[in-house]
This record gives sequence, C-alpha cells and structure tokens, in this order.
Amino acid sequence: MYEHSSDAIVVIDDDGRVLSANRAARELPGIDIERFFVWTPNRDADLASLRAQLRVGGRGGAEVRLPDGEGGGRVLALEGRAHGPSYVIVMRDITERRRLEEELRHLRQLEDVGHLAASVVHDFNNVLTAIVCATSVLVGDVAGQERPSALARDIRGAAERASGLIRQVFSLLRRQPTRPTRLNLSDIVAETRPLMDLVLGPGIELSVELDSNLGDAMVERDQLEHVLLNLAANARDAMPHGGRVAITTANVPFGDDGATAAQCASAHSYVSLTITDSGEGMPAEVREHVFERFYTTKPGGMGTGLGLATAYRFVKRSGGCIAVRSAPGQGTTITVYLPRVHSPTQPMVSPREEREVPSGTETLLVIDGDDPVRGAIRAVLVELGYRVVDAPTGDLALTQAETVGAPIALVLADLRAPGLPGPEVVARLRASGQSPRLLWMSGDTDRAIAEHGARDAPLLRKAFSPIQLARRVRDLLDHSEDASPRPAEAQGA
Repeated sequence: MYEHSSDAIVVIDDDGRVLSANRAARELPGIDIERFFVWTPNRDADLASLRAQLRVGGRGGAEVRLPDGEGGGRVLALEGRAHGPSYVIVMRDITERRRLEEELRHLRQLEDVGHLAASVVHDFNNVLTAIVCATSVLVGDVAGQERPSALARDIRGAAERASGLIRQVFSLLRRQPTRPTRLNLSDIVAETRPLMDLVLGPGIELSVELDSNLGDAMVERDQLEHVLLNLAANARDAMPHGGRVAITTANVPFGDDGATAAQCASAHSYVSLTITDSGEGMPAEVREHVFERFYTTKPGGMGTGLGLATAYRFVKRSGGCIAVRSAPGQGTTITVYLPRVHSPTQPMVSPREEREVPSGTETLLVIDGDDPVRGAIRAVLVELGYRVVDAPTGDLALTQAETVGAPIALVLADLRAPGLPGPEVVARLRASGQSPRLLWMSGDTDRAIAEHGARDAPLLRKAFSPIQLARRVRDLLDHSEDASPRPAEAQGA
C-alpha cells in the first residue's frame, strides 16, 4: 500500500537523508528526492520551518514552491510526523489548486474594479449631463456674440465627444447579453475609433478606410465593439516597438474568394471588417491555434488567450466567419465576414425633422440629488417652454408639487435620488387626482438599473443631450399608455 500510494511518501532521518521513498516520490519529475530534504543553511525557509516543527512538536507542515528549473515551478504541500527517530513526510502536488485560487482572487479583484469603474462612470455621466445641457442653453444665450458663442460651442462639442467615449466604456461594463440589432460596421468603427486610439497608444499609427455604401448586418453592438478593441489590442501587442494598423470595411458579393477561403456559407453576401497590422506575424503552427480558448503566444501573465477565441465565437454566433492571414515578418490581417441584411430599411427622416426640437407647456417635476445636473436639466426644459418644479429628494418634490397649482404631467427622477423613489412619488400624485408619467434618468450600468426595478420602465440614460431630453419628454407626454412601474415593483427591486 505504501509503495503504490498515489501520494509521494518519504521517510527521512534527522539530517534529511532519505531512508525510504515510495514509487510516487521517486518519480516526482524534476526532483532529486535523495537530496531534496537534506538540511543546509541556504535551504528553502519553508523546509527549515518544517524541520523545526518536526523536532519540537513531532509533526508539522509546509508549502514549497519549486523554482522553474527544479520541478517546473510546481507547488508541493508537505505534511510530516515523527515516527521513532525518523520522520514520515507525505508530499502532494497542489499546483493546480493554487493556480485556481489565484485565478479566483484575480477575478474577485476584477469584479471590485468593475464595481468601482461603474460608480465612476455614473458620476462622470452626471458631470457630462450638467456640462452638455448647461452649455447648450449658454449657446442660445450668447448667440450673436462671436467669441463667447464659439467658446460655448467648443465646450459643448468637447463634452459631447467625452459623452460618446464614456458611453463606449460604459458598454464594456455591461454583463447582460444584448439583442442583435441592425447596424452599419462603418458607423461602429468610426464611433469606436477614439477608444481604439487609446488602446493602440501613441507609438502606433491608425488609418481607417470605410465604405460609405456599406450594407448593414444584424449583430450585438456591445460584442462587436469588444471584438474591435480585442483586435486592436492584439495588433498593438504584435508591435512592441510601434507600427501601423489599417482598418477597412467593404461589401463582399456572393461567391467572393476571400469569404469562400474563410469557409463562409455560400448562400450569403457579406459585409467585411478587416484589420491589418505591420507586426511580427505568425508562423503556420501558431496561426492554426489562434482561435482556441486560452491559447496565447504572449509572455506569462500578459495574455488570457481569450481575445481571438471570443471574436471567433461572436462571429459564428452572428452567422459569419473569420479569416487570418499571417507569416513571420509580414504582419497579420484578420477579416471578419458578417451576413449582409437585405431587408428594407426604415423610412428616411428628413433633415428638417431631424433638426426639430419638440417643446411644450406642461408642468414637469424633476428629482435629482446632484444640484448642477438638476439645474442644467431645469434650464433646458424651461428653455423648451415647460413649467418646471425641481427638488433634490422625492419627499421635497411632493411638497413642492403641492404648491404649484397645476397638475404634474411628467416626473423625471434620477435612479439614485434620495428619499421617496420615483414610482412612489407618482403614486401619491395620482392619489391626489393627477395623472403623471414617470421617466427614469440614470448614468448607471444595466445591472444597477435592473436592481432598482427600472429595466422595463421608460429610461433616459445619462449623459444625454438637450435634444435627446426634449424628444424623450415629448414622446412620453404624447403617448397616454402607462408604462410607468408601480410602487410595489419598485419596492420589490
């Protein structure tokens, strides 16, 4: 039983010399079991501790991490006890257990970072909402004054660009799957470019050539953006000393040689997204494995091996295919093919309708605990002709509403506003004979919104622009169907 045990068992004397070792101990790879326990002054501190425990208490334990040259960096758990003048030590390889524990710790750290990032995104969205809305009102106030007007427009433009950037970061934090929607790859590349520039860094030149007549595809927007950023990160890592990345989009007709070579279904025409880098390239034996999960050519700790595997699964789930062309010294080209959508497009909106900003004269109640945000929203709504009552809490909002002398038509409530929640405010106003609707406002992640019970309620995401606010408010006021959540739903969130 001793000889055939799956555990490595050794018997040593007081000086660490091996008196007996079973087969498992003798066959431990990379270890000279006869010399492993010999006590020397420069021996591993954990082994020294084990020796001291055995001498003093007759039993002890230690965990030894072997260097890369001695057992391949494995971790051994040692448990020993005195047996007469000698010691019996059981050795177990716990490398895999420690690796999984380390991965679990890393995942928990990532989750903590995710929660922190979500909180920062919320606060940043509030700041941007105040800036975008306030500067839009300011643009109107200083119209005709050339320098102040130009500065106000510059501020508004910068805030809107920042808002778009944070919206893309925001999408990376979402955990819920999204539904495929009809999208244009050229538009997505153009909108994601600021993030790609950040991912690539200053030493890499990015050029983009987008087909202005590109067809549409049915894909999950968030996943497509993830794929773009993953491909950009892979290209960056292939060029540690800088280089060039080119991104193109194109329509791919039925029977195209490239799509055929990528093993795309022959019954489709496609739209393609191609990203080419001037990096080191890959030999054939590496190229054959790039779509396998956990396969990575990056140094330890620098890659998960999930980037291209994730891209592959996304493309296949979308009904498309993906091709890689690469050779040492010739860079890498990755082409994603997605089925082109040929169904009729939505009716075109005229430029005049697109520019129109709807207004109104109803009385609105705005609840937001952030004073600058609430003030900016109020300013925009007043500019549009509405009568506005605002308060930092739900309780104070009810008190303010009682003194207005006009029915509240719509309650705009921030998801995190203190005091009474929006649904309860609406319920109490209805109990007094009024018929307000509810519009949530939030800069939170989907998960936080769902936890508040507001996933299926009318929602305006921060940071929103004045025109988005105007259209959403008008749309709710013009539709009498009540989609607002009941108070019981909010309490159960």
